[in-house]
Amino acid sequence: MNHRTAEGTALVRPLYHLEPRRDEAYRVPNTYAFGSELLVAPIVQSCDPVTLHGTARAWLPPGTWTDVFTGTVYAGDRFVDLHRTLDTVPVLLREGGLLPLAAEDQLDATANPTAFEVLVAPGTSGSFTLVEDREDEGGTDRTAETRLAWDAALAEFRVHATTGAVDVVPARRDWRVTFLAVPADGQVVSARGEDRFSVDLTVESATGGAVTLAGPPVVGVDAREAVRRALERAQAGNAEKLAAWEIVSKDLPRADRIVELGTVDLPEALRAVVVELLGSVHPGER
Repeated sequence: MNHRTAEGTALVRPLYHLEPRRDEAYRVPNTYAFGSELLVAPIVQSCDPVTLHGTARAWLPPGTWTDVFTGTVYAGDRFVDLHRTLDTVPVLLREGGLLPLAAEDQLDATANPTAFEVLVAPGTSGSFTLVEDREDEGGTDRTAETRLAWDAALAEFRVHATTGAVDVVPARRDWRVTFLAVPADGQVVSARGEDRFSVDLTVESATGGAVTLAGPPVVGVDAREAVRRALERAQAGNAEKLAAWEIVSKDLPRADRIVELGTVDLPEALRAVVVELLGSVHPGER
């Protein structure tokens, strides 16, 4: 992203740079694009005393958007109120987005990493070119490029061979590819969480490598667990929270559950948190 900025595209841009012909993009001045992959909606108001959540209103461009911290998936082309506790902030990865991160043990900021974690929002195919550099003794900046690609149709993630000044990056690297989704049946994983799973591969930088999944990942997260946590945390009456949970846990269409929530005397701020979560994309939906 720093190289991209040097070429003239700012790291942080207002939303209307992405969608200049959409009036909605001008109505959310606090929402911004961070690099080519992320949308950020910072919370700039106090937490609600009942829900203990802050709120940010965002307009999401068309497509789907996945919160990199919670795994919640949102349909785009709409306004949405995003509610978060103090320990997180809405940071959304675009559909097909790839977000390369240095692995947790890579603490030397002066060296190009020997290990990466790449977050993938696998709803559609996407690619990202990782640009790394090193200054030689004469002060010349030498760069190497590594193209990362996710093919949704083939369920394949590929690390292409590094090009350019190959010697500025390690000859071999470990890659953890983390899909913000549920794995297909039979998928062998290196790690798994409630809203994501990972596969590991070791790649020679000069030749590249790939991993093919057992099937397409299932995009979306069942919101019930997140709703349960929000209700437990809320400073509201237990009877009302229990009544809301009984509705949320029913095996009914989400629209029906949202309507029935209107019969429960929940504080409006808490109702908004629950409705946001119920209105997110659930597994297998598009």
